[in-house]
Amino acid sequence: MKQLAGWSLGVLLSLVAAAPVWAASRELGEALRVRVERLSGVGGVIAEGESLYASQGLPRFYLEGGFEPVWVGSATALERGRSLLRILGAAESEGLRPSDYHLDAIGSGLGAVASAGQAELVDLELLLTDAALVYASHLLGGRLDPVSVEPEWTLGRRQVDLISFLHDALESGRLEEEFEQLLPRYPGYQGLRRALAELRTTAAAGGWTEVPGGPPLRPGESDPRVPALRGRLLTGGDLTRVPHAEDANPELYDPLLETAVRRFQERHGLDPDGVVGERTLGALAISAGDRADQVAVNLERWRWLPLDLGDPHIRVNLAGFDLQARGAGRVDLDLRV
Repeated sequence: MKQLAGWSLGVLLSLVAAAPVWAASRELGEALRVRVERLSGVGGVIAEGESLYASQGLPRFYLEGGFEPVWVGSATALERGRSLLRILGAAESEGLRPSDYHLDAIGSGLGAVASAGQAELVDLELLLTDAALVYASHLLGGRLDPVSVEPEWTLGRRQVDLISFLHDALESGRLEEEFEQLLPRYPGYQGLRRALAELRTTAAAGGWTEVPGGPPLRPGESDPRVPALRGRLLTGGDLTRVPHAEDANPELYDPLLETAVRRFQERHGLDPDGVVGERTLGALAISAGDRADQVAVNLERWRWLPLDLGDPHIRVNLAGFDLQARGAGRVDLDLRV
């Protein structure tokens, strides 16, 4: 009691008020410890009806953190949880699936946290950490093992200690920026991210104009399908303007449209002859949604690559039969192969 003699009444009252909160936090931490210790070496553990995937990483993460909850148990922790939920909800921008990261269960858990019991809070805590570690792993090295797709794959992927990463990210208070640092830094990846956003916006707005099938369309010809072709290339960005209405035949395959068709063909690895034949019509018929899916697949392939491709290095575009030698950020050689 002598130690308390010099303390103000306000300080004493604040200690008394904080005691239940501290006790509840300690009890939550103990419940978390008991639950985590049961996880060690066990796969497929269930929390709130969801399987936990990082069953080996979770014990180490909480052991290093003294089994202190990081997402629930306090206003600050809950705000971290809400920030992570927003990050996971934006996983589509990387071509990933938010449903892989317990999104619905976490959203429901955070929405009902005021009335949640200790067991529900522990489940929510584990779901959030599991989602953070799995999402970080996917950003760093992809959802799939490249060997499962390409058995002869030999390139080593980027390596980061994800347990340490998550501790540091939480300590920094800048979760979104820290997760962003895990993304590939290649310009190609960033360009595909932008393309994915544009394609999904186009798909949500109804997609591209459909060009009916039929015989080849050739420059200088008139055809009822030409307006649809012009509209498709306008929405796709290959055609930037149309002839003046007062002196234009809307069904005429004019030089402006020919230039746009050649641009489209070149972008899609087709012979840029300006003739809208079977292969070009087939490429035009692919929907914005399907193109978005293709872009998502290629974002995944970029995540399989190492941190540094080497300088100089050679890239071969198998689909386009093209080889490039690159060095110092520029293309030094470009060959058909």
